Amino acid sequence: MYEGGAGTQPPPTVPEPGQAMKLNWRVWPVTFAFMLSWCGWQSCFTLLSPILTHVNADIGPHPNYSWMVASISVCIAVVWPIAGSLSDIFGRRYFFLAGLSCGIIGSIVACTAQSVPVVIAGTTIIGLGTAIQQMVIAAISEIFPNKYRGYAQASITLASTPMSGLGPLISPLIVQSRSWRWVFYITIIIDFAAFILLAIFYHPPVPNRDRSRRSLLGQIDFAGLGLFAVGLTAFLVGISWAGGQYSWSSAAVLVPLIGGASILVACGCWEVYGAVNPIFPPHLFREYRGFTNVLLICFVASMPLLALLSFWPTQIASMYPASPRQIGIWTIPLTCGTLCGGILVGTIKWWRPTNYYMVGCTGVLTIFAGLLSTIDIDDVRPALAYSFLYGVGVGLLELAVIVTIQFSIGPESIGKVTGLLSSSRGVAGACGIAIYASILETRLAEDLPTRVAAAAIPLGLPSSSLPALLEAAFAGNYDTAGQIPGVTPTILDATFLSRRESFQYSLRPIHYLGTALGGLAVILAYFTNDISPKMDDQVAVDLK
Repeated sequence: MYEGGAGTQPPPTVPEPGQAMKLNWRVWPVTFAFMLSWCGWQSCFTLLSPILTHVNADIGPHPNYSWMVASISVCIAVVWPIAGSLSDIFGRRYFFLAGLSCGIIGSIVACTAQSVPVVIAGTTIIGLGTAIQQMVIAAISEIFPNKYRGYAQASITLASTPMSGLGPLISPLIVQSRSWRWVFYITIIIDFAAFILLAIFYHPPVPNRDRSRRSLLGQIDFAGLGLFAVGLTAFLVGISWAGGQYSWSSAAVLVPLIGGASILVACGCWEVYGAVNPIFPPHLFREYRGFTNVLLICFVASMPLLALLSFWPTQIASMYPASPRQIGIWTIPLTCGTLCGGILVGTIKWWRPTNYYMVGCTGVLTIFAGLLSTIDIDDVRPALAYSFLYGVGVGLLELAVIVTIQFSIGPESIGKVTGLLSSSRGVAGACGIAIYASILETRLAEDLPTRVAAAAIPLGLPSSSLPALLEAAFAGNYDTAGQIPGVTPTILDATFLSRRESFQYSLRPIHYLGTALGGLAVILAYFTNDISPKMDDQVAVDLK
């Protein structure tokens, strides 16, 4: 019986009483292929992000060069829930192969590009493939016993360590020794290897074998898919432009923002009242403690979480004078903490009840978000320690919500719920980044001119030179500031000390907001379902 977009799945594999569960040998090459698939999109995203300005300088300039990475994020948020839902119906094998093919084709387009718009076109194709490759976090849970799902998720995190952990250091070295195009060459190599392994070894049971593909296609909620895709894309475009390229009150922000939100509301009404077989069934959202509450935790926690991951390099560079290489090294503790937390999530199977585990994860996140508000410009060591421990909380929570929400429903909808979780995370992150950017911009605009004037004018800076000095201070351009008439070495040092103090002052509200949202996540975490009774030896998909 086809219901709510979910397909009929083979029954889970259960060992005989008293016998240990023996995994099919194909699980191991498939797991390795999943690791490669995850590394493929990570290599593109994390290696490309730090060198966007190099690419723009080489084949640009172009005002929208940031969309070389932003296009990937938008595709993940929009396409992943749709692909996850459809793969629950038709099976995941060919979706994976199509996604990896998109990654290879998009990388070829990007690495041969001679202009920024062509790179954006290539990364958009990569983004489509990346969205499908996100199904790894659903598919790997299916092939291991339920009690080992935490370890399965941790293995994916561990595999991405070289890229996500060292990306800020690796990509500048690639630019210096080779070319930025090697970022895409690496993606091609990794995706091709994953494609070959999955094509050979990944043959999961196909759901709905007793039904024709035409009959399944006839019952897909295409109206719901279209409304969701158009609405969320427009909303994310509006959010990404807000406070940066355009002001919050501009038509370029308000039209896609309000229009996208309205379409999403229409999508929700259609799914509840109009769709015969809704792609996002309302009954999922009535599972309050297991599904809706976990979505809320993910949304609330991801706003500060993803925003801090984006702003941390800026905070380090602005508060502590150092070389670009040293700044890159100082950003590693946050990433490594995230990886450590992701690996530790395997311990969830030992906790009874698991909602206490969720409280602990959100608690770690909240405590160290608060402590990050106490760091100052005099000593970088507390910043490094707190960022590492905050990262541990990030990694724990990111994967704990995945494991928890996947047990909220049966295996027939695991792709759907995991995709919705990822989409919630992406939307929250986009909102958080936009809000944090607005807070930082507003506070700096109010505070930095006052501090610089108070520091420089008494030291003899001519009033006529103050506007130019402020412009250089905002940009962080030390060399330009030193060439301004009337600027002495003493004035220069005082100006950039004031700049560091202003960033310290302006960034603190960001951490206060993160602490408040983390506290809300702690409360919500207490009311999640205890999934420990479901963490048994059953395997949802047996690779035969």
